[in-house]
Amino acid sequence: MRRVVAHLRLGEQWYRLSFECATIFWEASDNPETPQNGNLACGLLFNDLSGIDGVVGHTIREVNYEASQSGDVGVTVRFSSGKQLTFKYSCEAVATQLVGQPSSDLDRG
Repeated sequence: MRRVVAHLRLGEQWYRLSFECATIFWEASDNPETPQNGNLACGLLFNDLSGIDGVVGHTIREVNYEASQSGDVGVTVRFSSGKQLTFKYSCEAVATQLVGQPSSDLDRG
């Protein structure tokens, strides 16, 4: 089974957010390096989220997890700014999609 990983830096510590079918887990990690096979054919890409307003310099206030019977999983991280980022993992595609939602969407339930 293949695993999809997102690296997040919180303060001075890097964390690895790992996705597998029916599983999400966090662990401390070293500074990520560029993958040797980092191209579109392999699907390994680095996306720098530091330019997203409401993320950098804000505290994580809440983390919510979700799962489906098919094994797809997701995690939503809500920041003190009201911004939230949602990572959704598809078992069938073996891929994670990052969805950023504006703070105005938070109150719509």
